[in-house]
Amino acid sequence: MLYTLLDPTEKQIVSKAITTSVEGSIASGLLQGTVTQIIPLENPGWDPNIPEHMVRLKRYQSLVV
Repeated sequence: MLYTLLDPTEKQIVSKAITTSVEGSIASGLLQGTVTQIIPLENPGWDPNIPEHMVRLKRYQSLVV
């Protein structure tokens, strides 16, 4: 949804900033997984009615906002 509101340059800036932040959090042990698992580039199909998916969705939202 965020990407529909941004022009291509803004998308690139936001994507780079989020990726850098997530890479740092993975390196320091704050987050586990890969960058693409934490901030998927395409719809991951997370169902907010499934607790594990809701956790991922909330984490993604906190990283983007």
